[in-house]
Amino acid sequence: MKRKIAYFCFATCLLTAGIFAALGNPVSAKAEEQDSTQEEASSETGDSAQLKTLLEGSGFTVQQGSFYELDTVKSASEGKLMSCFGNNAGSSYMVFNLPEAPDQEVPNPTFPPDNWQYKFRQDEALVLVTPLPPESVYYSFINYIMFTEQKEGKDYTNESGFFSVGDETTGLYHPIFGSIGEPVNMLNIKHSGDSEFGSTAVMVISANQTVTDQVTEQLKASGFDENMINVMPIPAETYHMGLEKGADTFCFLGRISQPSDADAYDEYVATLADKSVVYRVTPNTETEAAPYENATVTPRGTGKHETEVMDKPAEHLENIREAIIVKYADEYTYEELSTEIAVPEGLTAYYNDTNSQGDNRDAMYVMTRDFTLDSDDDFIVVYGANHTQTGKAR
Repeated sequence: MKRKIAYFCFATCLLTAGIFAALGNPVSAKAEEQDSTQEEASSETGDSAQLKTLLEGSGFTVQQGSFYELDTVKSASEGKLMSCFGNNAGSSYMVFNLPEAPDQEVPNPTFPPDNWQYKFRQDEALVLVTPLPPESVYYSFINYIMFTEQKEGKDYTNESGFFSVGDETTGLYHPIFGSIGEPVNMLNIKHSGDSEFGSTAVMVISANQTVTDQVTEQLKASGFDENMINVMPIPAETYHMGLEKGADTFCFLGRISQPSDADAYDEYVATLADKSVVYRVTPNTETEAAPYENATVTPRGTGKHETEVMDKPAEHLENIREAIIVKYADEYTYEELSTEIAVPEGLTAYYNDTNSQGDNRDAMYVMTRDFTLDSDDDFIVVYGANHTQTGKAR
């Protein structure tokens, strides 16, 4: 009697085909807190201490935060993070640790690590001055709508990816984790120097065009070149901005994938919090709304299917499938799974009140149905087109 289980999974959106054997059970978790005590630094591309002084002199309260690596696997393994959020092997993720706004009375819904998701007034700004990663296949930065208030009378129990956070004081929330606009990545980022790797960049995040302009002027007055300043707008009329109970919460995420030099990458991650400067900038008197519209995003794909550059793809895929079955069918009970696009666009997820699970327009996410590996003898075979070779992936 066959007792071992094999899953054969045809994946249409994997970078490479491969076999993953004896996988362990998934772990859940959460991340270590980082303090926001990095020193204000003078950069060769600008003076962040002077920026703070100028902003405070212009009628803003400036609070310091931090920008650090959120090691999801480590934190999950230590029981500090409830989920690894579909992290990719070989990738790292960076987040903010932000103080609450000066006049915030209702706390954010609790979701460890504390302060990586935050409420945001329509006239606030966040400023990040950060070194860029060493050479890598991919990196990006993007804003997310993280949690939104649960709708009264709606049953979420059967919604994909649903979980509840908050309480009577904060309000009850659920995750959207939907991207806002397009990522700033290594192909479009404004930065100092001649290279998009190892240089410095500034991110300005705001939902108010007037405040963005004011902050940008003070950045330039502090020595930051306009060509290194990246504005990442949040459309205020789309989301529930504010600090009150029930207002949406947001987060900011950096990603790095497949660095070329492991030592340079380790040094970058180890010193990121110390070398980055994060300011939460809040007008002392609320500024009149000057909202951004939803940005026009770049269409996915090229309109050219990769089968146009492949020789007899259906025949080759069927040959691979048959070879896998021949190799394992005598010893294993097996099941064939298919993959489907599983992650909606962030804005679509927000309007549909569902979890977008950290989508990113630079990637396509596919999933099978859920399954379990019940022993160390169970394994998965994943096969499909090599999208790097066809030019559909990096």
